[in-house]
Amino acid sequence: MNLKALVAEMEAVVVSATRSERRVEDVPLRVEVIDEEEIAEKVAMTPGDIAMMLNETAGLRVQSTSPSLGGANVRIQGLLGRYSLLLTDGLPL
Repeated sequence: MNLKALVAEMEAVVVSATRSERRVEDVPLRVEVIDEEEIAEKVAMTPGDIAMMLNETAGLRVQSTSPSLGGANVRIQGLLGRYSLLLTDGLPL
């Protein structure tokens, strides 16, 4: 059996607390950025396990709500999942 390494090109991921573009240094809120290298490293270690990557981010926890269905809530700074919103390109996930 021969296995080949697969390298996937990923677009940059921008995480922000507002819908406007600002420099991290200029935002009065706490912002955590997971850079492209860290995402690539985590995906290589456990492909498809975004929860592990998020759990290693300070102030962010993924809480399983339905393990059999893969349901989960994201808790930011201890707030319940219903107070957290994840967006991709300004649209809810």
